[in-house]
Amino acid sequence: MGQSYRVPLVGITRSMVDRAREFFATIRRQHHFLAGLVSKGRPVGAVAGTWVTDCAEIRQCVMLCGFCDHKFRPAHKRYGYHRDTRFARGVSGDCDGCRTHLEDGGLQLYVHEAYLGQGYMPR
Repeated sequence: MGQSYRVPLVGITRSMVDRAREFFATIRRQHHFLAGLVSKGRPVGAVAGTWVTDCAEIRQCVMLCGFCDHKFRPAHKRYGYHRDTRFARGVSGDCDGCRTHLEDGGLQLYVHEAYLGQGYMPR
């Protein structure tokens, strides 16, 4: 323990400070855990269409830009995907097809039907 606490406000105890530190440490652990679950994206040298269908086979959510979206749109029902139109401007991130990064939205989100029973409701 050996640490000294400088308490600026009256009524704050050491246990309150310790609980706050533990809370923020838990948040950091959850952030690192969730960051590890994010796909690293299409590897260099892999064909874009094959990568998207591989993601579809393992039921990952697929995000596509406007250029790649029209290529996947005819087949998304065959793979059991639903196009999410809740986001009017699209979502931000990296396109799973061409790896372009769009910060202001513009990516179309496709969600597999396996997630529909878990509280996810696309329009």
